[in-house]
Amino acid sequence: MSYFNKKRLYSPSFGVPSRTSYGVKNKKKKVMFWLLAGFLFFVLVCGFRLTKNVLVDLPDVTKIKDMVFSEATIIQDRNGETLYKLFEENRQYVEYS
Repeated sequence: MSYFNKKRLYSPSFGVPSRTSYGVKNKKKKVMFWLLAGFLFFVLVCGFRLTKNVLVDLPDVTKIKDMVFSEATIIQDRNGETLYKLFEENRQYVEYS
């Protein structure tokens, strides 16, 4: 029996790889690639939107020296001792250098 006749007995494809072994692996690779690409695209879009939303609400840094902050009101006696400290938020001014 010749080579081609033997092949014909076992496989009707005459030496072409069967779709079950090669096609399934290739299809799985394509599906995994597109799932990974879609996930990366989703992460990038969400990252850009999150960054944009955070950066929109930030104050202008060029006007930082002109900002007015609420500080605590300190009531002292005539000797300079603190009697009361009135505040909504207990803040103290610190120089920005």
